[in-house]
Amino acid sequence: MNPKSCKLPVDLAEHLDGLFRSSCRQVLRIANFVANDRFGTEELSAEHFLDKLVSSLEPIDHGKVWSPADLKDAQFRRGILSGLLAALVSEGTGLKRVRVWRTSVFQPTGPDGTRKQPSEFRCVRSLTEKSYTSQGKPDSDAYVGMKADAADIYCRYTIGRFSHDPYARWQHPAMFGKPDFNHNMLDKDPQGAWIVAPIVREISGENMLYGFISADNHSPAVYESGKRVKEPKQHGAPDFREVAQQCRIMSIVADLASFVLPDAATGNGGGHGSGNATTAQS
Repeated sequence: MNPKSCKLPVDLAEHLDGLFRSSCRQVLRIANFVANDRFGTEELSAEHFLDKLVSSLEPIDHGKVWSPADLKDAQFRRGILSGLLAALVSEGTGLKRVRVWRTSVFQPTGPDGTRKQPSEFRCVRSLTEKSYTSQGKPDSDAYVGMKADAADIYCRYTIGRFSHDPYARWQHPAMFGKPDFNHNMLDKDPQGAWIVAPIVREISGENMLYGFISADNHSPAVYESGKRVKEPKQHGAPDFREVAQQCRIMSIVADLASFVLPDAATGNGGGHGSGNATTAQS
């Protein structure tokens, strides 16, 4: 840097700009959650959830800012993602089953083919509260490897909105008059609601949908002699005060997950090109 100039080198300016925008994004999500705490429920309080989030991540990041070296460490990224999922299904959130999806295939679009749009998603992590785990399946990573076609109408809804609305949204079959195409393989209530939070990364100034987190509270299917005799069922009627706060905590978690979700092509983490992340305890 030239000490006589107040203009920063381009690479340093872009790095600092990325850090600033990343911090603003996280502060906005947390502030929105805390500001709406009084309109939520006692079970899902801002203080309780943020304490749970910090305690879930602390054994991995020790309360420190995530460094570029951390985000290149596959074990660190996996540990952080596990902590994020554990916080989402912790007591009081009302969420019982969460799944992390990564965009596994990008399709070139646009006149020159330079823009990329998701064409397939693959489940890379999942966690289910034990009492909501379907018979014969583990509570952790039961749905890993399953695919979702981007042509599915609910996937298209997320793809169509993430660039201008990157926040978690409540979804229901009444939106498009049909159940989620993947409800059977995911042990979901075909008439039940769920929440989807886009995982967005900014690459070369363009926001890209790198995946999403989906969550619900559907009770497990029941099997007898290998046959399903009872379908999964959504637990009770939705309390929209709780749903609104669930969307806010999923928006927080999805943004943090964007730093540790592996790239589809390289398997590396470290989203947004900034190299650093500030977690909720900062």
